Amino acid sequence: MDDQRLGRRPALRFVLLLVAGILIGDVVPLDAHIAWCLLVLLLFLSLYLLKDPKYFVVSNCILQCCVLGLGFTLQLYQQQHDGDVKVYPLMEDEPITVEGSVDSDPVLQGTKLNFLLRSEQFERARQRPSVGRSVERRLLTLVKTEHVRSLAANLVVGSHLRVRGVILPIPVGRNPGEFDYGKYLELNDVQGMIAVRNDADIVVLRAEGDGSFDAWVSVVRKQSYAIFDRFHSAQHSAFLKGIILGYRADISADVKESFLDTGTIHILAVSGSNVAFVSLIIYSVLGLFRLPKKVVFCATMTGLFLYMLLTGSSASVVRATVMAFVVLCGSLFERRTDVYNSLSVSAIILLLVNPTTLWDPGFQLSYAAVLSIVYFYPKLDEIRKRIPWAFAQMGFFEGALKLFAVSLAAQLGTIPFSAYYFGKISIVSLLANLIVVPMSGLNTFLGAAETFFSFVSPWLARSYVIVNDVLIWFLLWFVKTAASVPFAYVDVVGLNALFPVLYYPFVVGIFHIHRAFVARAILILSLLALDWSILANVVSNSNPRLTVTAIDVGQGDATLIRFPNGRVMLVDAGPKSVGYDAGERIVGPFLRKSGIRRIDALVVSHGHSDHLGGIPYLLAHFSVRTLLEGDTIAHSRLESEMIDVARERGVPLVIKGAGSRIDLDGTTRIYVVHPRFPFDRSRNLNNQSVVLKIVYGETSMLLAGDSELPAEEKISRRYGSFLSSGLLKAGHHGSRTSSGPAFLHYVGPRTALVSVGTKNKFHHPSPEVMQRMQSMNVAVMRTDREGAVIFQSDGKQWHRILWR
Repeated sequence: MDDQRLGRRPALRFVLLLVAGILIGDVVPLDAHIAWCLLVLLLFLSLYLLKDPKYFVVSNCILQCCVLGLGFTLQLYQQQHDGDVKVYPLMEDEPITVEGSVDSDPVLQGTKLNFLLRSEQFERARQRPSVGRSVERRLLTLVKTEHVRSLAANLVVGSHLRVRGVILPIPVGRNPGEFDYGKYLELNDVQGMIAVRNDADIVVLRAEGDGSFDAWVSVVRKQSYAIFDRFHSAQHSAFLKGIILGYRADISADVKESFLDTGTIHILAVSGSNVAFVSLIIYSVLGLFRLPKKVVFCATMTGLFLYMLLTGSSASVVRATVMAFVVLCGSLFERRTDVYNSLSVSAIILLLVNPTTLWDPGFQLSYAAVLSIVYFYPKLDEIRKRIPWAFAQMGFFEGALKLFAVSLAAQLGTIPFSAYYFGKISIVSLLANLIVVPMSGLNTFLGAAETFFSFVSPWLARSYVIVNDVLIWFLLWFVKTAASVPFAYVDVVGLNALFPVLYYPFVVGIFHIHRAFVARAILILSLLALDWSILANVVSNSNPRLTVTAIDVGQGDATLIRFPNGRVMLVDAGPKSVGYDAGERIVGPFLRKSGIRRIDALVVSHGHSDHLGGIPYLLAHFSVRTLLEGDTIAHSRLESEMIDVARERGVPLVIKGAGSRIDLDGTTRIYVVHPRFPFDRSRNLNNQSVVLKIVYGETSMLLAGDSELPAEEKISRRYGSFLSSGLLKAGHHGSRTSSGPAFLHYVGPRTALVSVGTKNKFHHPSPEVMQRMQSMNVAVMRTDREGAVIFQSDGKQWHRILWR
């Protein structure tokens, strides 16, 4: 966009500079007060030079630097503020007593209740009660007590409580590419987490709301939820609450996944289409009474403001509300509004209030979609108009094409964001949106109608409910069916910052391909991308590496080895329990994010559920060349399931014992050092663990499974100094029954990886073992503290790869 157009769009120029400043402030460390002083000096200098016309250009440049500096300074202050107000535990299970008010609608999920508590005062174990200073924090309170349901029924926004609990660490990403819940809390202005386990630890000082505006909005919101719950089944009610009020907690995971796979997930979030619908209804109804424009404008904006609060004031709703305000203002004063300026004004308001909103995926997706529609739709519509006249006269066909063009325009702008945040791009989304968008609009209209008539005529309300139920059933059926179509979506992984840099110029250029210089630019851009890809491949092949990742699966094991030739071996896949499968929840997504679709060797160390639990899922959803395990004398239900899935998928099961090798890479040797058949058979499955030694160049690693002292003694007697390895995957999660002195002496590791869950019931790892390793100068890396631990070998030494 050229300077002349930017000149006509001052808000656009302002927001671009503001965003640039925020981005710089995120990576450049500087004291916020110093940045503020520099900003004030620049501003005064610009105003001083502005008095002399000959310095107008210089003053204008400095003024733009001030806008850049404003974003930079705001980001620095926000980072400083976030660090100051966060509530971290100063010791394990640190107790805290908080008095404050409920700040969000309590959410009950099974036997757990969570809500935001806005503190007025609190007392910590290592801190005197705060006196005479603000201690306001928003704390996510997690409650699991015997009478949690009755508590949930009595709490509303504004209820005053005294809560005793323990401070929880703010979560961080456990594995590369995994959803960072701690960052999500930060973006939503949550400063800490506390857990409550006893009924006596929650004292309700005042159950009813405090009469505030937020409390009133909460009551209205709950009444709306209750209407949908009364009229509809749980699934249909959850869907309506999601598309109308933005409440998605009750929508099942499989329904969300279906909408994600079909590229229609935006339907489940209140966005600009909802705001447009609400404003259209209010504006049209009031227009029937021939009221003055100013009255209609004020009433419409009041309704939109209330709707924004009712739906939680997400970035997309705030953006749409501000845009509606600008558009309605233009209509009121009979002035044409520029959509780019309108978008920019809404973004400026959001970023000035909180610059970290820039990192909110909802903010990014919302603006990317709207900007893309504004830019690409007119061009696509021009293409539509070239369709033969006979088809263009068919009203339905023309409407479908327009909707298709809108859907395509939105997707063109959001592909990089969808690929990054969801790891997939929907192929069927363009067609799916033709059905889903208008159908969900009908659902929204009927849902609003049944809500209104529930107070006027219950009979008429039920008439709307019947029709809405049929439409919702059809919509959910259609989405699930579309998601099950082969190649409904493609998984996208391994993208870096270069992708959007190349993608957007390429897509924009396609619409101007008829211009010779654009065609040449696209050709040059494509050749540069190809050259980069070839160069990156050459560099990778000329610098081969062996990479080992101890995946954080909680209390269990999963170790991924990527060989220099690109082949992959996975040893174990984490635990499985009722309602939880580490293969599905952690290992599978991690492999996809890492660009892995095929597992060349899937090794089961032994038959305990914390090691083989995720194996059946991986067998069913990944291409596995070989399944390897040791000779076992016990077959559990999980192991039988694993064998059945392997047979169904045609995956050969290979038994490996001591003395054999696994051949996956010509530059790497993989030795099986345990168990030895038939002499190592034991009723203790831990002592039947497959133990591997991997040698690459001058470096080596030993993976001990869950081997305990008896197995370690046998291995030590047989192999002695051959066990020597710089990297040790410690046996049995650091238990005191493993990692004996003699075994550690023969291995002589410099670093030990311990895969262990936080606060596990087995109290792993053992302090005795940790002390033993410390005395032998062994550096210990624990997944409960470090998250996934990644080491890479160049054939000469191991290097720790930091990913957080």
